[in-house]
This record gives sequence, structure tokens and C-alpha cells, in this order.
Amino acid sequence: MSGSGVFKLLALTLLALSINGFSLPLFFDRLNILFGNALMYFCLEVLGFRYAFLMALVLSLERQLLYGNVVSSIFIPLELVSITLIRRVLHQNLIVSGWIFWVFAGLHIYIFAMTSLSGIDVATAFTPALKEAINGLISVTLGSLMVILYTRFYEREKNVSLLELVFVFFVGISITPMFLRSVYQAEIEERHIHREVKKDMNIVMKNIRESLNYWLDIHLGAVRELANRLVVWGGGNREQLQRETEAIRRSFNEFHACYIADPDATTITFYPEVNPKGKYMIGVNFSYRPYYKKVKETHKHTFTEVFVAKFALKPVVGIAVPAVKEGKFLGFAYCGLRLDRIKNIVEEFALKEGFYITLVDKKRRVIVSNMKGVKPFSKFRPGRFEVLEGGLILEVKEKEEKFLKTGMEKFFNSFFYKEDSLRKDTGWRVVMEVSVLPYMSSLFSKLNVNFVSIYIFSLISFILAKMFTHLSASPVRRLSETISTLEKGIDKNPDIRLPQTNIEEIRRLTQAFEDMAKKIFDYMEELRKIAYYDPLTELPNRALLKDRIESAISFSKRNDTKVAVLFIDLDYFKTVNDTLGHEVGDKILVQVANRLRGVFRETDTIARFGGDEFVAVIPNVKDVKDVMRVAERVLKIFNTPFDADGEDVYLSASIGIAMYPENGKDPTELIKNADIAMYKAKSEGKNNFAFFSEDLNRKAAEILVMKSKLHRALSNEEFLIHYQPIYSIEEGKVVGFEALLRWRDPEEGLVPPYKFIGLLEELGLIKEVGEWVLEKSFSVSKRWSELYGIYVSVNVSPRQFSDRDFVRKVLSTANRVGVDGENIVLEITEGSLIENPDESVNILKKLKAKKFRIAIDDFGTGYSSLAYLKKLPIDIIKVDMTFTQNMLHSNIDRSIVKAVIDLSHSMGLKSLAEGVESEEQLNLLRELGCELAQGYLFGRPMTEEDAEALIREQKGL
Repeated sequence: MSGSGVFKLLALTLLALSINGFSLPLFFDRLNILFGNALMYFCLEVLGFRYAFLMALVLSLERQLLYGNVVSSIFIPLELVSITLIRRVLHQNLIVSGWIFWVFAGLHIYIFAMTSLSGIDVATAFTPALKEAINGLISVTLGSLMVILYTRFYEREKNVSLLELVFVFFVGISITPMFLRSVYQAEIEERHIHREVKKDMNIVMKNIRESLNYWLDIHLGAVRELANRLVVWGGGNREQLQRETEAIRRSFNEFHACYIADPDATTITFYPEVNPKGKYMIGVNFSYRPYYKKVKETHKHTFTEVFVAKFALKPVVGIAVPAVKEGKFLGFAYCGLRLDRIKNIVEEFALKEGFYITLVDKKRRVIVSNMKGVKPFSKFRPGRFEVLEGGLILEVKEKEEKFLKTGMEKFFNSFFYKEDSLRKDTGWRVVMEVSVLPYMSSLFSKLNVNFVSIYIFSLISFILAKMFTHLSASPVRRLSETISTLEKGIDKNPDIRLPQTNIEEIRRLTQAFEDMAKKIFDYMEELRKIAYYDPLTELPNRALLKDRIESAISFSKRNDTKVAVLFIDLDYFKTVNDTLGHEVGDKILVQVANRLRGVFRETDTIARFGGDEFVAVIPNVKDVKDVMRVAERVLKIFNTPFDADGEDVYLSASIGIAMYPENGKDPTELIKNADIAMYKAKSEGKNNFAFFSEDLNRKAAEILVMKSKLHRALSNEEFLIHYQPIYSIEEGKVVGFEALLRWRDPEEGLVPPYKFIGLLEELGLIKEVGEWVLEKSFSVSKRWSELYGIYVSVNVSPRQFSDRDFVRKVLSTANRVGVDGENIVLEITEGSLIENPDESVNILKKLKAKKFRIAIDDFGTGYSSLAYLKKLPIDIIKVDMTFTQNMLHSNIDRSIVKAVIDLSHSMGLKSLAEGVESEEQLNLLRELGCELAQGYLFGRPMTEEDAEALIREQKGL
């Protein structure tokens, strides 16, 4: 090597290293665009292979040090050697050899290297490999451009190929901007990801903190209630305190053990009284426990450190609440709370792909986590943190890699990180880690579209360039004319401006390429439509339909839902084609497609399967009734005639329905079974739908018949009201009646309410029927209140209650009938109230202002909080019959009934127990202090005449 050559090598190498320092990042600085390799190719042409190879080794080392990409580092000298061999074997220039390598071999070799040496799957390896290939194409092109410029100014005696000159400038001005546009789009998408991740993490963190705090507050409240019992009854009433301790422990399954202790920390009560080793726990002294000293000194509750209970073998936190009366410490209540149940809350808020939530105590020990491999009580060890744009924190966890590094490991071991305090009294913290992988996959999918476009464009460019090398000026003219002919009809002006020249053939060729570059994305979109859409109806075709079904099945597996596939076949369409012609038939098919689009949601898919057959896919099905409603809507679109060149043509359709997973596990099986079900629908009279399952088919038929009858029931005066007595336990007499809706079907007789109430809701008839119930019940209440002093209780359905005009309708009905609000009790379910809590409070306040009384029905079966309950202006809490009927035989149910009655008393409300059927139940309710009861013991629901007869008999009239 000459001294001059070494000096030039050093200069070029330093320049290349500097250029690589200003790389263009595509995603978190791990997928970068580097242009330093262009100088390596320039070195190859100007100084020779030995100098270029030394430079390749230095660039390889830099790539490894900066990005930890072993595969890419190894590939740099391999790329140089391969291109050099192609030049020698095929006797081609630099740019042609470089493009031969990258277009036909380099991409595949790079993918193979990543998958074989690094253990990365093909889908993940495809994007960086494609990026590397395009980066290599641009580098070899820029290298050739530098060689041309160098030759033009320093070695003018050296000939330059016209093809090489035109091709280099074309690629530099057309493909490079497309590539830079992809880089810009990646940057915009990464910023969007940052915003979306930050927003999602804030929402999930807020929700999980609220849920965990609510869960802890519920159990803290239970321990407070136990401590309050010590304040109310004193330490001498040990039997009663023991019963309360047992009731609290049994009512809250999460409690490990509960006890009440005196001021010296000696247990007065304990449940369970005997521990698993047989030791009797009442009378045990716990003064050595740290929490005893804390509650005694501060008179405030405390949470202990998280520990493993000796016999539960689960994470437990102790809750100690002092019993203080007039500043005097009377003792304390304590319950050990099992924390393994928190995992359900964590998993509830970690449904989105890649979301991991870990709860740690103040010693940074794991309490619970949904991340695989993270065990309770292990030390939580975060990774290395990086601060991203907008304050988002990226956590990189170091893991031992089994294969060679590619720089992609950061994606697999990286998480967006957020940590927040749960509450002060526990010292716990919530850690949220969101995997980068789903967002990487989303970005890579978008990059792939751009990269493939550039790659295809590059391939086209290369093929055309190769043709130029064997053609003279006359064939070049013919080629440019051919390209121009192919581009006729394209009316947009491309933004890319290619160099102008006075050589006619080149000028026309560059113009054709300019038009081609402008339309490349439009062509790809058109190809996609041809591949996946029906040209007549523009609906998805069979190929896209299969993908949509597979996607729906994947979603169904993750979310435990169903998928419905509807096979829709037009009845008598062959007759239309035969009589009116295929052209008219095609027009009708387009009209059918347009109507079907209006039936299905954006998340559904409606595809043309072939001929007059259409297939619809409904993902995320939770109830088969929803599918039936869609099928009914599809049939209704055929009630309106179709336009056949001015003439009305009536058609109908037969629909077969198959459900995943019951009727098939893959698209082919589901479509086949839906087709079978369609023929079943045709055999039963056409203009019909049928399920592949016999059971669902029978159920669908029954529901359709009942729906049809219900539409006529109100106008045919088939509805009636029965009245069930409400008994005052204290007075020993009937004081009111609950109005209950009944339906007398002319054919079936009295239909049980559970069979038709839900259908009224579904059909939207419940509001109309509900108004009729209000009118009838209010009229009866006016007469009974005036004659006998009896009130009427009326049920309000959830849909009625959510009606914006509900209050106005109730007040206008009462004014029209002339009944006072104080003689009416409106029964509203607990579930109706919690759907919109603030609005519910406003509605109830308006009704209370008119003296209406309010009862909460189904109390205890929902999820409303006690904190919310105290805000409601209500008068009566109804104890659900599921608790009342088992309270004689179940201590838990008896405790729940007592708790509800005590709660109503503490809030100044009355309690009403449902489902009372025996004197024993009534006596127990009397002991518990319940004021009102109803059930078969006092009378079954009866007609208005029988109810009035019961009133008159009771009053001796």
C-alpha cells in the first residue's frame, strides 16, 4: 500500500464514520439509516478492493460498538466481497453489481442470517432486512454517483456509461426522497405512539388505583365496623362480639383471620377460634406486635407490612383499627387480608396486549403481578431507564441472549414504564410496564408497505437499466415510447423533478419514469383492490374474507367471545338473470351489496362469495340473539323492490348461520356449515334464516314467534297487573301492594315474566308498556289510598329509568290520575342506579320533591358502593329473596340479611324482605328488626279484585 493510498483511506474512513454518526433513526435509535457505506464503494472504485475491505472492517466495528448489531456488522464485509465477486464474474460495473446483489440475494441472505444466528422469527426480521437492503441500494447508488462526479472532475479520461449516469441520477432523485419520506413517516408514527402510550398508561393507572383503593377501603371499613362493635357493646359482651367477628370473617372471604383485643392486646374474640395446629386463639396476647403499639399511640388505623401467613401460604397484610371512645383506647380490631385476590383486579385492567401491572410494597417486594415469571415476595428489579420525548420513560431489561445480537433485542426486552404511589397508609406502589413489541409491530407493518413499494420500484428500475446496456439509441427511443404508452391516462403531476437534458431519448425516458414514480402507490393500491375486492360490488372477495374470519377467530380466542358467519343466498336470482339478462342481474347485485353495507357495522365484514352468494362475518358476538337481530334486518332489506331499468323486481334471501367455535374451527369449515344451514333455510320456505345448530334453531324460532305476539299484545289488551301484598311486621297487617306485570297470551295462557320481560326490553316496547303500568297502577293506588290507606309499589325497568323524559312522564301520569306521590313507591333496581350515578341522584331528588317514595330493588346483588348509596334520596331497601330464603340454614345469608337491615336502620331507611314463605323466616326477620316483608306467606300475586277483597277482609268491611 502506498502512503498516498493509506492517507486517502484514513480520510475516507473518518468521513464515513462521521456520516454514520448522523444516522436517521426509524424506531428508538435501534433501526437506523446509515450512509457511510457509500464511501466504502467509492473507495472500492478509486483505491481498490484491499483498501475498501479494511474500511469495511472499521465500519463493521463501528456498527457493533454503536448499535450492538452483530449480524449487520458481519454483513458489511460480506456485502463488499459479494459485490466484488459479482463484478468479476458477470463483468458489470459497480452500480449494476450492487443492485444485482441486493435485489436478488442480499435481502434473503440478511433474513436468513437474522433468523438463523439471532433466533428472530421471519416476520420480525423482514422489516430490518428490507431496510438494510434499501439502505444498501441507496449506498451503492450514492457511491456510484460520487465515482461519476470524481471521474468528471479528476479523471476525465475515464469513460462513463450513459446508462450509469442516467440510472444514478434517476435513483438519487426518485427513490431517495421516497426513502426519506418513509423515515419522516416513521418519526411521526413514533411520536404518535408516545402520545397514545402515555394516554393509555394514565387511564389504566388511574382506573387500577381507584379499584385497588376501593377494594382496600371496603375491607378497612369492615374492620372499622368490627372495632365500632367494641365501642358500642364494650369488652364485656364477649359472646356478641364473637358472633360479630365470625360474621365479618365469613362475609369477607379475603380475610384470613379476624379478632378483637382489649387495651392490653389480649384477644377477646378470634375467628377461627382454633388455628390449624389446634391452638385456641382467644386469650392470646399480641402486645409484641408493632401494629398494636402504633394503633394504641396514634388512635389511627394501620396496615402492617406484607407477610406470608403461617397457614395460608399466601401474601397477607394486617389491618388494625383502634376502638376509641371519648379519647380512651378500649382495644382494637384486627383482620389479616389475603392479597392473592388482588390478582383478579390486576388482570382485569391488563387485558390490552403487552400491559403488565405489578404491585409492590414499601420494601419493593412484589405483592402481585400479571407478568410471567414474577413471583410474590420476589424483589422487584426494574431495568435501565431512558427518558423519551414528552417525558415517557423507556425501561430496558438486560437479559442473557442465546444468539448473536442484532440490535433488535431492545425491542423484545423494552417496556414503557410508569410507577405511582397507591396510598399513603400502605406505602405500596403500582408499577406499569407496557411492552414495546405491539407498537413495534404496528410501525413495522407501515414501514413494510413503504419499503416494499421502494423495493419494487428499485427492481423495476434495475430491470430497465439492464435493458439499456444492450440497446442502442433506436431501441432506447422505442422503450421510452413503450413506457409513455403505458402511462397514458395518468393525469397527476408528480412532485419528483428529474434532471433535464437535450438528449431526446433520455428526456422522454426520464419523463416516463417521473410519471411512473408519481403513480407507484396508486398502482399498488389498485393491485390490492384487484387481489382482495370483487370488481362488480367492490365488496371483499374470498381471499380477504378468509383473512377477516381468521382475524375474528383470533380476537374471539383472546376475548372468549363467538364469531358468526352468515351465508346469504338470493332466492330466485337465476330467474332474474334468465329473463332480464346478466347486465340487469349485475345491477341488482350492486344494489343488494349497497343495502347489505347498511345493515352491518364497520367492524363486520360483508363479502361477495360468488354469483348471487354473499358471506358476512360478525366478530365479538356475546349473545346469539344479536346475530338473530342482524339476520332479521338482512331479510327486511328485501321487502323493498329492486330497480331493474325502471321495473320493480322483488327478491328474497335465505340465510345460513354458523357459529365459532361450536360449528367450526377455521374459515373453511365455518363457511361450509353456514352454507349447509342456508340450504336448510331454503328447504323451510326461503326468505328465512337457520342456524347450523338444531338447539339454536329451535330457540330462534320460539323467540321470533314470541316477539311477533308481543308487538300486538298491548293493542290487544293482553297485559294485566297482579298485586302482591306487602306486610308490616310491626303492625301485623298488609300496608301495601307491589304491582307486577303479567301477560295472558290467547294461545299459551299466562306467560312467566322471565320469558317476556327481557324481550320487551330488546324490542324497545318496555317504555310503552311501562307507561301503561304507571297509568293503571297509579289509578288503583289513588282509589285504595283514599278508601283503605293502602299504597302501591311500582317497578321501573332500567330502560324506563334511562329515558330522558322519565320524570316528566311519572309526574304527568300522577297529575292526570290525581294520585299523591306519598301513596306511590317507585322500585328501581340497583343496576339502573349505578349506570349513571350523578344523573340517578338528580332524577331521584326530583321525584322526592313531589313526595314519591323510592325503594332499591335487588339490593346486594350488584356492585354499588356504600359511599354512593348514602347519596341516594331513598326510603326503602329491599333484601333480595336469594338471601332471605336461605337465612335459616346459612349463617352467611343470615349475616347478609342482618347487615342490610342494620345498614337501612343506620341510614334512617326501612327494610323490606322478599321471598318470605314461612313463620320461622318471619320470626327471624322480626328479631333482626326488619319492618316490611312480602312473599307467599302473605299471599301470591293476585288480581285487582282479589287484592281488594283481601284488604276489605283485613279491615272487617
